[in-house]
Amino acid sequence: MSRLASAITNYQSNNNGKLPGPGEVKAPSEESAEGTWPCSESTVKTNPACNIIRTYMNSVNASENEFKDPGGNSYGLIIVPYSAELAMPTTYDRTPIIVTGASCNNDGLGGVKSSNNKRDYAIVFMLEGSGLYCSDSQ
Repeated sequence: MSRLASAITNYQSNNNGKLPGPGEVKAPSEESAEGTWPCSESTVKTNPACNIIRTYMNSVNASENEFKDPGGNSYGLIIVPYSAELAMPTTYDRTPIIVTGASCNNDGLGGVKSSNNKRDYAIVFMLEGSGLYCSDSQ
């Protein structure tokens, strides 16, 4: 997840401090063929989640998703703005969530709260074993 945080920092550096807009890339099921993923060159321009993975997480000219877990399975990515009704993940699905305008609750439960700074973000991820991990930009 630190690699994802670095990618967001690089994105902000290249975009006058702004965070990416909402977007989603689903992680392929472990049973499906790896290497086929929905982030084409044209999708990068319309889906901020594809842009983060393809431009900031992958090596140059990567033909497949290189944002993978230690077992070699591709991660997905969801980017959403903070909302009080935001549902936290409850099952492990290899899909971190970047919540813009948020910071971690630091209550040990992995939830997020609204931030007063629109450049803040929290990364929320359901761990494989159990529990919710939260890391923020603060």
